[in-house]
Amino acid sequence: SRRVWRASLLVNLLLEELTPLLGAARRRVLQSQAVRSEEVSVVALAQSSAVVQMLLEACHSNYLSATSDEADKDADKDDDEDADEACRIIFAYVSAMFIEDPLLLKCVHFQGYDVGMVRAVVERVPCAHACIAFLPELLAQPQSTSQLFATVLAAELAAKYPLENSLAAAQTALGLAMKATESGDHSFLEASLEALGRAAATLPAMLPDALTVLHRCVNSQSDNLKLRAETAYNNMLERRVLVGH
Repeated sequence: SRRVWRASLLVNLLLEELTPLLGAARRRVLQSQAVRSEEVSVVALAQSSAVVQMLLEACHSNYLSATSDEADKDADKDDDEDADEACRIIFAYVSAMFIEDPLLLKCVHFQGYDVGMVRAVVERVPCAHACIAFLPELLAQPQSTSQLFATVLAAELAAKYPLENSLAAAQTALGLAMKATESGDHSFLEASLEALGRAAATLPAMLPDALTVLHRCVNSQSDNLKLRAETAYNNMLERRVLVGH
């Protein structure tokens, strides 16, 4: 049941049981006659990444429930607070898994997950900053869905960690958004404008190209894209005031 993942006490209990289960699964793989020795690490990585994806999906469901309806939010404030605590516990567990196996961090992010969860992961998984190292490779993926995920990830990381290498990745991501304005890929733009706006507000070097992208979106034929662009622009201005630029 999804409600299990909204209860911090139950989540704690589940994760306490999950650790020995993962260990037992790895031991079974090691003892298996069907798995060659060189494949053991691959199978173990696949098991761990499946667990991380499950946990991120649980958090995503909690975030969706928390933002679904204002009236329900008021009525279930205590439930939402407990769900947020459950997510904090999950993110801490995921972070520990990434620290224990840095290759798992790369594997999960090359698999991708819902772009709506990227900001939460960057904000609440401390070791997520390590993704900056492989952003160029991730941004070079040919699939449009991978490029979208990489764009949002690069932008969110640049907004939180305004470093030279994160700026370079965010500018590459902004270049993909510029191409999307030329090809008319509205779904790409609608999903990435908010994150790109946050990055541009933090890194002034991105502002000229970011404003060009937003201007093109505001002048598009899509009402939804116009709204997203206006929202991203307003948020960008507010963030620049907050960060003192």
